[in-house]
Amino acid sequence: MNQLKGIILEAGALISDVRLSADQISSKAGRLDFVTKYDVEVQNFLEQRFFEKWPGYQFIGEEQEKHDFEGNAFIVDPIDGTTNFILGV
Repeated sequence: MNQLKGIILEAGALISDVRLSADQISSKAGRLDFVTKYDVEVQNFLEQRFFEKWPGYQFIGEEQEKHDFEGNAFIVDPIDGTTNFILGV
């Protein structure tokens, strides 16, 4: 559990001082379903680090297009509350 916590804290440090610009924000499924470049970067970071520590687990991230899996998996929303993140809340 401490390893997982450490990885999550590292991911948080990646976005702790971020100031977004309009070109770093896009819409996914609808006009109010936002994704930022940092959602993708944090997800990629987490996926890499999780595979290093737990190679037998699959990684399912919100920003992935395909979500099929079997067996054990981490299911991750890289930035929960993207709208608040965009607003700087």
